[in-house]
Amino acid sequence: MDSHDNSDPETPVFPPVEKHSGQKEGELMRAFFERRRIRNALAAARETRVETQARMQKEKHAARHDVPGKGGARVYYWEDVAGFRVQRAGGRQNYKFLWRKYGYDGRRYDSFDNEWDLCSEFSDDESTPKKAPLDDDSDDDWDDDDIIWCKPSSTQTQPTPEVAHSEAGAGSVMEVDREEGEICEEGEISGGPTVADIPLLPNTVDHADHNKGEYSSSADLTRIFGDEPSEVFQTPISQESLEDRAYYRFGFTPPTTEVEPTHYTPRWFDVRKYLGNGLWLDESSAPDPPKRTQEALCTFFGYMHGSQSLKDMPAVLYDVLQEDSDLRRLKNVKIRLQEERFNGRWYYFIQPAEQPPQWVSSMYLALTSASALLEIIRHPFCSDIVSIYQWLLNKGIAFNTFVPGPQLPQESKQQVFVPRYIGLGFRPANYKPDELDFRAYVSSRDRLLRSPRGRAALLAGGIVARLAREVVDTNAILSGPSDSVFADGRCYWNGDSSSSGYWDDDLTQDELDKICGVYRVATGILISKFDMTFRFTCSAGRSDNGRPQTSDLSWWPKPSVWEDSGLWVGYWSEDCEKWFQQRLAACHSGRADLKNATQWRHTIRYSKPAVRMAEKNEARTVDALYEKW
Repeated sequence: MDSHDNSDPETPVFPPVEKHSGQKEGELMRAFFERRRIRNALAAARETRVETQARMQKEKHAARHDVPGKGGARVYYWEDVAGFRVQRAGGRQNYKFLWRKYGYDGRRYDSFDNEWDLCSEFSDDESTPKKAPLDDDSDDDWDDDDIIWCKPSSTQTQPTPEVAHSEAGAGSVMEVDREEGEICEEGEISGGPTVADIPLLPNTVDHADHNKGEYSSSADLTRIFGDEPSEVFQTPISQESLEDRAYYRFGFTPPTTEVEPTHYTPRWFDVRKYLGNGLWLDESSAPDPPKRTQEALCTFFGYMHGSQSLKDMPAVLYDVLQEDSDLRRLKNVKIRLQEERFNGRWYYFIQPAEQPPQWVSSMYLALTSASALLEIIRHPFCSDIVSIYQWLLNKGIAFNTFVPGPQLPQESKQQVFVPRYIGLGFRPANYKPDELDFRAYVSSRDRLLRSPRGRAALLAGGIVARLAREVVDTNAILSGPSDSVFADGRCYWNGDSSSSGYWDDDLTQDELDKICGVYRVATGILISKFDMTFRFTCSAGRSDNGRPQTSDLSWWPKPSVWEDSGLWVGYWSEDCEKWFQQRLAACHSGRADLKNATQWRHTIRYSKPAVRMAEKNEARTVDALYEKW
């Protein structure tokens, strides 16, 4: 296959390739994989140690050849069309069928794109391993279809409760032959350690209190989620120096001449907070710069604090005002910039100055932060579109991946009524969760994040993106918005009839609530029909005269509260990570309590001057975009 000579008039014309598949028009399969090999080699050379370790972990998992589950790797198969091989998307609902059709030798995994390619010709490739591993257990896509139901043998059998994975119900029972070691579930061989038998239901008279004991909800949660924490976040804190942070984020340059002092000079202790790495909770990972640099930074932020326009900033300290600065030199060399205004807000469309690869050319990167835009120009890591995406994800900065489309939302299929659901649901007054409730929340949240909705969570930035980053494969960003984006996504349009709309995935409020762990909890107050309030007890229940008042309590602050806090300075800083790890440890140990919006604002108020400094930096950056360039 794929050996046609297109100069022969009798040779069939190369068929059209599938959009977004990655295969170029007229590109043979072998040429496709050679181009990918070269691209991957270049990407590997730019990888950090952490990125390499993460990719190696994907390859280790892929070596088992499990059928990818929801939110897992994508699958493509190479169809024979008139003697040519054309790459087709498998469709997640067809993955199991394709896995059986092509077999072990017909599968090839690429860890850079986190995708599988399936083709019958792969079995002729000597580089493909021929022996399948023994471990074929999949934790990604477990359901009833994966079970091989066994007939009881004549030997003694023992009913064994099967603790289901996150997407199956608990308490399934299978007959397992303990003597023969018969395989009763794909990848599971009997005869190993067994789960304790679930006891028969007790007499309800003897066990009236269902909140305690082996028959309580806590005991059920323990059987489902185990005794160990199921969530471990290991994202390292950035090792960027304070001087580099001051340059990349704010445009600070060490002075070459004396700088006149300003009327207000902040303390170095406060400047560290401006740089997102204050001396709190523990000793910072970034050491202090030399004393002379500290003094220059204090002076720089003193000017920034009192500035109303660019003319209030000293050029010797600020690269925006320096004619020979790298910022000015790289602006038109590194990126192409286009601005659009949607719903009263400016969006900065960024494309590399060089022609982008074909597989991302139909997707537009846009962000609303001018400070982040200049940081991308200044930062040497942001050398191409893929590295820019990765940098934005690491920084927790919100952005969009737009695709052009109609100006107004298309009419979708007939709407099916969906009952209103608030995050993790409703709870009674005085609800006090423990560490097992937290694990139940994590399980529910991660099921959502492993679905196609997880990609939208990465785009959201802030606390939502931080929670999603440990679960969602960041390569999902490169695949673009979902196929249903024109039906259930969000449209951004500038109102000009000659302009197209721009579409991207977006999370609903209920999805945001589930990610942040929001419960709607009764307050103990009854709201009457006439807006009068009455106290009531939990035992009194609901009255016909009104409805219970509720309050939103959550494990993590909602995005609106987080973005208004003193920790959020426009990106995920070291201070954000220190607080996050402290809160996470408290949740796992059962020491954390749920908080409402007011309580969260008090808890994460941290440093409002740092937030005001970030706002000043954003204002001066916008001035630079419109006045100097």
